[in-house]
Amino acid sequence: NEGFNKYLSRLHIGDTMIVYSLYNLGRTTKQLTVMASHIYRHGLYFVSLDDDIDTRTHDGNYLLQTLNRLQEVNQFITPISTPFRKSFR
Repeated sequence: NEGFNKYLSRLHIGDTMIVYSLYNLGRTTKQLTVMASHIYRHGLYFVSLDDDIDTRTHDGNYLLQTLNRLQEVNQFITPISTPFRKSFR
């Protein structure tokens, strides 16, 4: 999304991104983990009003770190699993 990427480019380390719901960040788990990884790697904070998530707190930061780790694992697994899945078609 071009508008969202433009918004992200204006944020700096320590800034807080506020959205109404996680659904605004991504409609799939993959989209959500990619966005969370981006937020984590760029030193941003994240608040989801509807989901009661605030990464400025210990619990919220833990959730963000967990989503970031899921993205790292997904990046590792995807290249390995793709040829395997194609062999069964």
